[in-house]
Amino acid sequence: MIFLECYFCLFSATKFTVKIEEMQPSIFKPGQVDLPLTAAEWLKRFRTQNALFLEENEFTASRKYVWSKRESSESGSPIISIIDYGINRVKYAADCVNVVIREVKLQSQNFSKPVIVVVDGGNQFFCETTIKREDKTLLPPDDVSLVHNLKKLFHSDWKNGAVVVSVDERNAYNMQKSSYLPRYLLQKEGFELFDPFVPILVDNYTEKEASSCLDYYIDRMWIQNAKARTESGKKELMYLTGFNPRELQLISNAI
Repeated sequence: MIFLECYFCLFSATKFTVKIEEMQPSIFKPGQVDLPLTAAEWLKRFRTQNALFLEENEFTASRKYVWSKRESSESGSPIISIIDYGINRVKYAADCVNVVIREVKLQSQNFSKPVIVVVDGGNQFFCETTIKREDKTLLPPDDVSLVHNLKKLFHSDWKNGAVVVSVDERNAYNMQKSSYLPRYLLQKEGFELFDPFVPILVDNYTEKEASSCLDYYIDRMWIQNAKARTESGKKELMYLTGFNPRELQLISNAI
């Protein structure tokens, strides 16, 4: 068993490139845009998931960070204070995310336990976004400051960590769905960035796994239909979806 020191969960990559709630011009990087609400949400999740690590370790800023003429975080400031600053001052949330990433990469080799980065649908970081400029052209992913900074975690220039990324053809926006393989979905940039990596094909559920999944849905009251909650109903759902995890989830949402 691996005990993790610090955990990065980036939720679905579409949160940074497709399902955008609000954006603003980047304060520090001309030409880029910030996603303040998304960044603040990520900081809240990071703070919750890594509460024990942040409380028990002297994880502090390696240098001074200046936010405005009147506001700054001094060298030696606890990183948790910078996280809280980004949550409370949403305007600077995206830049606070960048500070967290920079400091984790810089200090990870001194952590007693490894860091893990988990991304769902990471190929979206290498596809066109649905964010439009004023001239209606689509913004490249690297022009989104959050994406630009989060992709720094994929580089092999830091130690004592691991990166786990799923690729999903459903996240290949503005691409022909002609292949589910990493080389196609990540495109040249993403494939070369991750290379070398260990590919893992995630198969469909076994009957036992599908049954356990449906039992969980039933226990959480996510499946309301009485017939679907019976053994025969569960088997019908399994075969209707071909034991595919995503399809099983979707059809369960409707009943």
